[in-house]
Order: sequence, then structure tokens, then C-alpha cells
Amino acid sequence: MDRRLPVTPNLRSWHYFLKVAELGSLTAAANDLQVAQPALSRHVGRMERELGVLLFVRHGRGLRLTDAGRLLKERIDGLLDGIANLREELGSRAQVPAGETSLGVPLSMSRLVGVPLIERYRARYPNVALRIIEGTSIDLRDALKSGALDAAIITEHEMDAELVASLRVREPIVFVGPRDAGLDRRKSIPVGDIIAHPLISLVQTHAVRQKIIRHLARSGVPGNWVVQANSLIIIPLVQRGVGYSLLPSCALDGSELRDTVSMCPIRGVDLTWHFVVRRAHPRSSASRALEAELIATVHHLVRTGEWTHARILD
Repeated sequence: MDRRLPVTPNLRSWHYFLKVAELGSLTAAANDLQVAQPALSRHVGRMERELGVLLFVRHGRGLRLTDAGRLLKERIDGLLDGIANLREELGSRAQVPAGETSLGVPLSMSRLVGVPLIERYRARYPNVALRIIEGTSIDLRDALKSGALDAAIITEHEMDAELVASLRVREPIVFVGPRDAGLDRRKSIPVGDIIAHPLISLVQTHAVRQKIIRHLARSGVPGNWVVQANSLIIIPLVQRGVGYSLLPSCALDGSELRDTVSMCPIRGVDLTWHFVVRRAHPRSSASRALEAELIATVHHLVRTGEWTHARILD
């Protein structure tokens, strides 16, 4: 008996289907996947024709899975996990790293750490397709645990029992002001000194903001938060005199605008970064090589003083 399956959708169509199922909207899924909505609609329609079932029904302004769609989603989730594990197991047996691997890097350290890491890795392992994803620590942790990333750099606040760290780096959170504010990077200030200034903070979920809020609460004083933004635009805002900010020192060290502002460490307020992977999960040789290159890159940045005030923990 021939048990071969008829023609079925490819892996890309599966990923597209899962994104539509997750967001319940072709428009939202197309924006997230960065594909044209008509092309995404064709992928879904082709799946339905090839499988001979209706996968979605319209519901209000969105889409809802049919019973067949829900069953397909459950099976595809399991199949994709199995395929990813198989790829990693096969990759781990390769003597020369090849294939692909991915790393999640916080926005604040993408320039300082991400750029030289990519340069080093591509020079040594040209046969590996390297995917770097930038985001907040909490988003990178969730992507790692879901299998969307092979490794990530996150703060201590996002660590849990499912993750294991091979590198930890501690750095101060620094108070950043306009250049004429005259802040001295060699002298720290108490956290209470920041309350008199209008503050441009990182987004609400960012670990730096949460840590500062806790320290201010212990001091019994509120912060004067006037703007929330991501780390990519905060330094130009400070430079233009919109306000002061609080950032990991790596965000300043990796910025071309570093010398256009002034900064100083906040006494007793620091952040610990962890390079993490999933515990007890197969890893490819490409992923292990990426870990080794990251460790070498960070050690170089700390040793040469390019990463100001950073300290590698044992």
C-alpha cells in the first residue's frame, strides 16, 4: 500500500497559517510577516484547496479557526518543533558549522556588541546564515522559549529554570544629560539626585525602568517621567535638551552620539546581562560557535575599555 501523502503546503505556508491563526487577521499577519496581504491570502487559500477543508471563517472584522483549522494548528505546532529539533541534532554533528542560527540582542547593546559579533562570526563561519533579532529583554526571552531564537541576551529579571546562562556581564545604569550638564562619568550620584530632572524613560516593560522605579520607591520619591521611548531615539532627545534619561552604559558606549551628551553612573543601581539558551535542548555547531564568538567579543570590549564600567562575572 502506498502511504505517501498527496501534495501538501510547504513550511512557509505553515508559518503563514500559524501567524494568521495567532493574530486572527490577514492584515495584521501580513504586516507582522512583512508580506503583501494578497500573497498571504493566496497561501491560505492554496492550503485550503490542497487539504480539501475550510480552515478559517470570517468573524466580525477578523478570522476564526474552524474545527479543522484548530486541529491543523495543533499538529503543525508539533511538527515544526520536531523539524527544528531534527535540524539542531543534525547540525550538532557537523564538524564545520553550517546551516543557520539566531540570536536575540537587546536594542541597547545592538551597536556595541551586535555589530562586532556579526563581523567576527561572518569572517569565521561564512557558511552559516546568521539571524540577529533586536528587542526588549522580555520579548527576546519569550521568543527563545518558544523556539523562535536559538539564543538570547537578557537581563537577570527574565531568567527562569528553563534557561541556562554561560556568560554574565554586570554594568551600571547611567544618568544621561545634555553635554552642558557636565555630568562626570568617573563620579557616581545617588538615585535621589535624579528626581529634580524631567526624565525620558525606556518603555514601560523595560528592566531598566522597572529597576529605577523600585529604587525610587525605596527612597520614597517619584520620578518625573515626561517621555517614554525606545533606546534608539533617547540619546538624540537628551542631546536636544528634551530631558535626562537612564540607560545601561552599553547604550552610550555603542552610540555615535556618546560625546554629544554627558553621563555618570547611578550609585548602587546596576544591571546584569545573561547570554542564555534553553536548558536540555539540542544545539547545533553553528549555535555553539556563535556562543564562543560572543564570549570572545564581550571579553575584548571589556578588556579594552570600549564597554565602560562593565564587569564579567564568574
